[in-house]
Formats: sequence, C-alpha cells, structure tokens
Amino acid sequence: MRTGLRLTFAERMSPEYGFGESVGALAKLGVSVVDNTPEEIRDLVIEMMDRLDGLHVETEQERLLQARCADVSATKQLYPARLARVFLSGEGDLIGG
Repeated sequence: MRTGLRLTFAERMSPEYGFGESVGALAKLGVSVVDNTPEEIRDLVIEMMDRLDGLHVETEQERLLQARCADVSATKQLYPARLARVFLSGEGDLIGG
C-alpha cells in the first residue's frame, strides 16, 4: 500500500476508487481528501465563466492533457469529463503528462 502519495487520474477512475464519492467512503479505502484552496476555486469559477462566454483559449499542453484524460476515461468506460486548467497545470504528472 502506498502511503502519502496522491492517486493518479487512472487510479482515481479505477473501480477500486472510482465509486468513492464521499470523504468517508474514500477514508475507508485509506485515501485522504485534500480540499481545493480558495484560490483554486476562484480560478475554477473564472475558467468556467470564460468557457461559457467563449473566451477560454486552450494551450497545446492543456489539449494534450485533456486528450490523455479522455483516453483514461475511455479505457475505464467512463464519460470523458474535461478537467480545469488549474488542476491540469499542477497535476500533469498524475495524469501522465
């Protein structure tokens, strides 16, 4: 068992962890949840508003990481959700980028 390490995107989407949708359920699996910071939440909201207004411009790196997330989702037979830039920029190594 890994201790103190973060789940990769593929691990989080796996049957073992993918259906744990509450802090309590994940804790039973030995996973602790790290809350988003106020700054991350602000950035997420700004990005969503920009997307809705057609102002968001994806970088090449963002497109690559989004494609990798879509590949993992397809492998796990899950709907390919788009991840926020604030997550992608800080977690590329957990996605495989």
